[in-house]
Amino acid sequence: MPRTKKLFKNPHAVMHSAQFTFRPAAESDVAHLIHFLSSDPIGQAPNDPSHHIPNMYRCPAAKIFVATYQEEIVGTLTAAWDGRNGTIRYFLIAPHLRRTRWMAHISDALFRLAIHYLHGVGMQQIRLFVTTHRDSETLKRMYIRKLRAKLVHVEVLELSISALLSNPPTLGAE
Repeated sequence: MPRTKKLFKNPHAVMHSAQFTFRPAAESDVAHLIHFLSSDPIGQAPNDPSHHIPNMYRCPAAKIFVATYQEEIVGTLTAAWDGRNGTIRYFLIAPHLRRTRWMAHISDALFRLAIHYLHGVGMQQIRLFVTTHRDSETLKRMYIRKLRAKLVHVEVLELSISALLSNPPTLGAE
């Protein structure tokens, strides 16, 4: 039996690390992702990603990763590439898991999946898009140092993804 850790001090609210699942989103996750992204005001960017989830799921240059606990989505982020650069954006963790030790566990796993995917399609440089300066500083400390990822820089902005969706690049395009 795997070793487990408690999530909260309350013994009635226990979550085990062995029960988290980290994977690319499936077609059956699209409706849950839309609800997850649109229900949290912190996760709503100026360019709300919940409207683009069905198109992002079908786009060959983007991959959505999810963290689940007992079949419920508790975290997500999107990795995309444009022929030369990779981007990571729309990172969100469920409110009840923020500021807990599980946040680092979930975010590390999601970022490792995204970076592995982007390096796998040939991306040498990765940009990380965030919505606030506080997120920017936190992610710089956590992911550049911990994962030793080749992040070009962390940008505090949200760009439209309509160009990516309307004109997806092909693998190896310059």
